[in-house]
Amino acid sequence: MFPTDTIVAPSTPFGFGGLAVVRMSGDGVIPVAEKLIPRIKTNPLVDRVATTLLIVAPDGDPFDDVVVTLFCAPNSYTGENIIEISCHGSPAIVSSLVSFCVDFGCRLADPGEFTRRAFLNGKLDLIQAESVASLIHSRSLDAAKLNVRLVRGALSNKLTDLRKDLVEALSLVEFELDVSEDEADKDRLEKAYSLLASVLDAFNGLLKTYHDGRILSSGARVVISGVPNVGKSTLLNVLLGKNRAITSDIPGTTRDTIEVNTVVGGIPVCYVDTAGIRNTENVIESDGVNRSVEEIETADLVLRVIDSLSYPVDTTDVKRVIVLNKSDTFLKKELSSFLKKHNDVVSISAINENGIDELESAVLTGLLRKSFHTSDLYLTTSRQNNTIKDCRNNLDRIVSSWKKDTLVADILAFEVRETINGLDFLMGPTSADDVLDKMFNSFCVGK
Repeated sequence: MFPTDTIVAPSTPFGFGGLAVVRMSGDGVIPVAEKLIPRIKTNPLVDRVATTLLIVAPDGDPFDDVVVTLFCAPNSYTGENIIEISCHGSPAIVSSLVSFCVDFGCRLADPGEFTRRAFLNGKLDLIQAESVASLIHSRSLDAAKLNVRLVRGALSNKLTDLRKDLVEALSLVEFELDVSEDEADKDRLEKAYSLLASVLDAFNGLLKTYHDGRILSSGARVVISGVPNVGKSTLLNVLLGKNRAITSDIPGTTRDTIEVNTVVGGIPVCYVDTAGIRNTENVIESDGVNRSVEEIETADLVLRVIDSLSYPVDTTDVKRVIVLNKSDTFLKKELSSFLKKHNDVVSISAINENGIDELESAVLTGLLRKSFHTSDLYLTTSRQNNTIKDCRNNLDRIVSSWKKDTLVADILAFEVRETINGLDFLMGPTSADDVLDKMFNSFCVGK
């Protein structure tokens, strides 16, 4: 169901600033604006022309000098008439301005409602819409570049082309089912097979990008682990360039996890300092150890910190980098021999800040499977990854059966239709309402 009422919300974060933006969308924006700004009645707004005007409060007193811009439907973000008001950035002014708009006929927008209207009005597909949210929350320049490409339709265009190939393959198969009465046309079926095999290769290629795409867009959790007193908290402070965690020679100082966000080589990274792992009868420390184990199991990368020349036995399946701390305390000959034997170990001295650049390079290598290029396509959400995986599995069954010469034409047509439906679900036309609700409710109000 398409919305018909007029909505309003602040589009800039709460707080004090030089400017703030209040946005309205819907058929009633101009009547509301005329009540806010009486001058508009005699001097109408011009599409995409910013105009300095005076807002008058409901009691008739001058309220604020603002800049007003009208974006006429359908050439606006939502596809409806939009008015954006740039006012002075006082929370009191913004709150009052929104209240005036509500008094004059607007409704407060729900989270993500502007983008939801853009989707419903065909201005964005669902992949672009979810990328808008990711773009807003981008914590690095590379993440922003990636999400801008998705918002502009890079992935959507690729999937649209693949869908066309699937439709063509389906039409060739259905022609055989509906028309051919004699022996099947080998050339026609070979063309269908070629199209499906090509799309299958493309799906497999996209699935390989999800690991890096998720990390680039949403960030990675890098857990710093080890036994007590190996220098985990000191390392965290050095990596951040500030004293975030308490350090002490007393084992067990860190009792809970400490999370800090930063950017490493363009990747948003959340470093997690954890309690030293050891057997303990202290209830509080034991709880901290359990949390450490949980963090290790869900981490994208673990920095396993050691402070002795005894290579650790690691029984976990998570990806990890062995970090030999306190390297300044070892004899050079012994250290050199250890590092030659274990070339996966990064040697550092956190207290002297030595080897940190090499460690950050190891973190990047451990997180990404290949270098990031702005021209590459990436899957960035679990919804995208899971849907493409289902589509890939459909085609994989087709191609495998075809190679074994056990494929039934009716089943072939069914699997291809299911794959097309999967792409439609991913991009939006057939997505269920609960999927849309979950996605847009995660947006901020005003976007």
